[in-house]
Amino acid sequence: MLALTVIHILFGTISIVAGASAMVLKKGAKLHRLSGRVFAVSLVLSSVAGCCLALIVDDQFLAFLAGVLTVYLVGSGVLAAAGRAGQRSHLAMFAIASTLTGAMFWLAWEASRAEAGTMLGYGPGPYIFLGAICLIATLGDVRTLIARTLGPADRLSRHLWRMSFGFFIAAGSLFTGPGASAFPQSVRESGVLSLPEPLILLLMIFWLIRVRWRSAPRTAPSI
Repeated sequence: MLALTVIHILFGTISIVAGASAMVLKKGAKLHRLSGRVFAVSLVLSSVAGCCLALIVDDQFLAFLAGVLTVYLVGSGVLAAAGRAGQRSHLAMFAIASTLTGAMFWLAWEASRAEAGTMLGYGPGPYIFLGAICLIATLGDVRTLIARTLGPADRLSRHLWRMSFGFFIAAGSLFTGPGASAFPQSVRESGVLSLPEPLILLLMIFWLIRVRWRSAPRTAPSI
């Protein structure tokens, strides 16, 4: 368990630094590609270790699902950037996303019906939020399966939002989730730890708009 904790924290911290670098560096540049690779590998390692820990600790099944979702988002984001994934890979991504979507919304439903208003330690809200991300991803996978091939702008959009949401989940785990306990109480009470998550979403929106604006005359939006 100690080894899993060290791996989770160490590679989680590396993924935050690498993810922040990838978001602000010029897209497609050498440093961006390098930081992106470090981000993807470190976040997957951290998430896998986190999934294992979540199965050991009571009332942490949501953390397990969030870890699986993060691995899926990063994996499908990497495949989108590479542009070499076949139908089997996309079908596997769809299977994971649809299963997660069903699990999230079922848990939200059960939490809303429970007398205590929770399911496995959480209310409906977190399940609905993550379920909405899973649903959007599932619809994107369906579109990819139907289209079979995506244009450069569509692939980049798919890559951007999936990697960004993987980064969003990782940042949430560190700054406002369990990882927040590592910061001094004065920092936690200052509210500064709540800033990274909306900033990540704003940067994601900025880059998505820039990608779509540059390619608007030639391509249609994708999810």
